Amino acid sequence: MELFRGQDMLAEARQDPYARSHPLSRDRLRAMEAYVVTYGNGVGPNPTAAYWFERVKGKISAHTRAPKWTLRRTGESGYKDVAFLREAIAETRQSRTKQALRAIDKFDRLGWEGVAALLGEGRLDESGDYTKGARLPTP
Repeated sequence: MELFRGQDMLAEARQDPYARSHPLSRDRLRAMEAYVVTYGNGVGPNPTAAYWFERVKGKISAHTRAPKWTLRRTGESGYKDVAFLREAIAETRQSRTKQALRAIDKFDRLGWEGVAALLGEGRLDESGDYTKGARLPTP
């Protein structure tokens, strides 16, 4: 945040676009620094936030990176459904509709219970492999 300190004193044409849309006065910077000193790194891991972050990151990277890059990295997130999503996007971007549908059809193969298991604690498949789930709270 130090990078943006003093941006409000510059002429608008010289300001960073981020600083114009997210103004940081000295008081706001001091308040933010006081918050960090007071609470530090007291926020623990949040599995729900981690899952949704990986899902959004997977979608954005699949739409913006080369399909070949995406296909090599489909499983990096650690979540099967995100891998299926990235695979389907990459195949669609290469106009390979059958492969994209096959990636989407994994949902059909797993069914509601399989997908629910992947969004919950995890899933043990027929071969005995266990896939860790997203551990999202059930509605």
